[in-house]
Amino acid sequence: MFAIAFVPQAVFADYAVQVGAFKDLDRARKLASRVREAGWPVEVRSPLPGSRLLRVWAGPVASREEATALQEALRPFSSDAFIVRLESAPTPASPGTGAPPAVSPETGLRTSGGETPEGVVPLPGTDTDAGEAAAGEAAAGEAAGGEGMDALFGLEEPPESVDAGAAGMDALFGMAGEEEAAVAGGRGIGGYLQSEAAYTFADDPHWSKFRNLAEVHGQGSWGEGNGWWLGVRAWFDPVYAVGDYYPDAVRQDQGFEADIREAYLDFSAGDWDFRLGRQHIIWGEMVGLFFADVVSAKDLREFVLVDFDYLRIPQWATLGEYFKGDFHAEAVWIPVMSYNKVGKYGADFFPALVVPPGYGLEVADDRRPDDTLENSGYGLRLSYLWSGWDVSGFYFSSPDLKAAYARTTVGGSAPLVRYTPVHERVARMGGTFAKDVGAALVKGELVYTMDRPFSVLRLSEPDGLVPLDLVDYVVGLEFTTEQSVRLNFQFFGRYFTRYDADVVPDRHETGVSALISREFPRLRLEPEVLLIHSLNRPDWLLSAKLAWRLDEAWRLRFGVDLLQGPGDGLFGQYADKDRVFGELRYSF
Repeated sequence: MFAIAFVPQAVFADYAVQVGAFKDLDRARKLASRVREAGWPVEVRSPLPGSRLLRVWAGPVASREEATALQEALRPFSSDAFIVRLESAPTPASPGTGAPPAVSPETGLRTSGGETPEGVVPLPGTDTDAGEAAAGEAAAGEAAGGEGMDALFGLEEPPESVDAGAAGMDALFGMAGEEEAAVAGGRGIGGYLQSEAAYTFADDPHWSKFRNLAEVHGQGSWGEGNGWWLGVRAWFDPVYAVGDYYPDAVRQDQGFEADIREAYLDFSAGDWDFRLGRQHIIWGEMVGLFFADVVSAKDLREFVLVDFDYLRIPQWATLGEYFKGDFHAEAVWIPVMSYNKVGKYGADFFPALVVPPGYGLEVADDRRPDDTLENSGYGLRLSYLWSGWDVSGFYFSSPDLKAAYARTTVGGSAPLVRYTPVHERVARMGGTFAKDVGAALVKGELVYTMDRPFSVLRLSEPDGLVPLDLVDYVVGLEFTTEQSVRLNFQFFGRYFTRYDADVVPDRHETGVSALISREFPRLRLEPEVLLIHSLNRPDWLLSAKLAWRLDEAWRLRFGVDLLQGPGDGLFGQYADKDRVFGELRYSF
C-alpha cells in the first residue's frame, strides 16, 4: 500500500530485481547510481558463464511479493526490469579459508580470490522468471546477500574481458530462435488486470469502490542506450458510474478514466542520458507520506491509502542526466504541468474546508495556469556518493502541484463561501541522504518551500490566503531481521519559518510512523501494519493488510484503513471514512 524501501540481507534473501545488463562497465555504473540515489540497495553483478554482460541488481528481498513491488517501483529507471530468484543459503566462507569472504578496506566489496574484476560482485546460482538461466558452479563462491554499496560506483577501469557497448538480455539465458530475437531487440509487453473493492463502514456505511482496472505497457530499443516505452491505463467503477450515492460531479470524475501512464523516448550521448515524454521523476522516497518527491503529481482521490506507484502522476517532461564517476546531475524541464487530483467536492477524500457559521459552501472548478512557457516547471538535482553516503541537493520551481483554496464571500439572505482551487508558483530547495549502517538503512529528506499559500481563518483577508515559508523534514531507519521481519521507523516534521497565527497548523508540527511486516514464504502470505501518528494532537492513520501470493501471476490482498483525529487534522478530516478493502491482481 505504501512505498517500500528494501535493505540488504545476507541470509534468507530469495529474490532480486535485475534493472539492466551491459557490456560496458561505465553504463552499468550509471544505472546503478540512479537506482541507488532513489534509496534502493543495488549491486553490479559479474557475468553469467558464457555471457559478457554485467548485471545491475536491486535488492535482495525475502519474498516474491516484495520483489514484485520492487520491480514495479523500478519501472521509471528501466523498462526491462525483471525478477531473479536467488539461492536461499547462508553467506559462504571465502574459498579454501573457512572464513567469511574478505572485505576490501578501500571499496567495502567482498573479494573472491582475485578472480572477479574489482567492484563487480560474484553470485551463486540463480534462475529468472523466464526459467532459462543457471549461473553454475563457476559463480558459486559468493553469497546472494547485499554487499557494501559505498564503492559500487568507485571503479577505476572496466575489466579487460568486458566489451564496450550496451546489450540486450539474450546472453543471460542462452535463448535461441524467436524468443532470443525478441529479447535481444528489447521488445516486450506486460501489465496487469486488477479488481478493487472498498466498503466504508464508519458513520454512513456504503460501498466506496469497485474499480476494475487494466494497465498495459510495451517497450522497445534500438542501438546503444536508445529505447522507448508506452503505457496506458483504464478503469471503470460501477459504484460511481452506475450508483447514485455520490453527487453527479463525483460520479463523473471517478466512474471511468483512461490515460497515458508513460510515453517516452530514451537516448544517450557520451556521459549524458536523455528522456523525452511523459515520465516519472522521483527525487524522494519515504514510507507513508511525501517529502522530497516534489516533481511528481499525485492522485489523492483515495488520500494516501493506495500504492505510491499507483497514485503518482507522470509529468510531460524533458530530463537530461549527466554521470561522471560518483557524481550525478539531473536537469528537468516540464513545459506542460500535471497537477494533483483530489476529486470533486462531495468525494470521500476531498480536503476539508472551513465554513463560517451561518454560511453555505460552494466549490468552483480547479483554476489551473495556462500551458505557457511562463508556467512551466524546471529544476536541477545534484548527487554524490561519498564514503558510503549518498547525498543530493535540488532546486525545483513550478506552479504548486497542490491547490490552495482562494476564498470569496457572497452576501444576501443566504450567504455563502466560495472556494476556488488555484496553483501559485512556488520554489523548493532541499536535499536527501541515505547510508547503509550494518544491516540497517538510514535515510533522510529535507525540503524548504518559499511563498506557498495557506488558508487563514480570518474573514478580513481578501482571498483567504497568505504566503508562508516552511521546512519539511523526515529521518527514517529500516532493517530486516533474519526471520524476514521488516521494520521501519520515521520521525518527521514541518516548521514554518514565516508563520501566521490564523492558519490551522501549529508553527511546528511533528509526527512518527512505524511499519512492520513479515513474510511467510511457505504460506505465500505477508501481513503488514503501518501507523502514522501526529505528536501535536491525537491524529492518526492505521493501515493493516494481508497479501497472499496465489502463484507467480495472481495476488490477493485485503485489509482495513482507520483514520481518527480532530476535524482539522491531516487524518481526522477523514475520520468517518474508515473502510475495509480487497484487491485481486493478475500480472502478465
